[in-house]
Amino acid sequence: MSIGIQWLRSNFPDLENVQTRATGGQKFVFAAHHQHDGSVVLKLIKPTHDVEIVTREMLAVQQVQSDRVPRIIEHGQIQTQLGDCFWFREQRIQGDSLKDILLNGPLDPPAVLRLGLHMLEALARAEDATLFTAT
Repeated sequence: MSIGIQWLRSNFPDLENVQTRATGGQKFVFAAHHQHDGSVVLKLIKPTHDVEIVTREMLAVQQVQSDRVPRIIEHGQIQTQLGDCFWFREQRIQGDSLKDILLNGPLDPPAVLRLGLHMLEALARAEDATLFTAT
């Protein structure tokens, strides 16, 4: 079972041009345009996933201030035909996903180094957020 675009339009009227991006074991992912926030991603967490874990992860992401980590703009819970789902709307990072890039073959060495640098930047910001909140 899935979440329909018409249902999304009626329950999230502030979103335009809603398109399905991905469906996985934990969530449904949609790309859209928001009047004030521009390009966004709407994620609906399936009701079978533990809301406490999702909340903890979301709070952790909100504490990491990095250009490498999408900013969470809004969140909540909503009743769907699948049950009660946790949702959040986040900044959309333009470009291809790493998964899509790797479908074209392995990365060349400079791309691997660039990816590693970007990951380390995000991890350093996450560590800064952890140290800041622990104090």
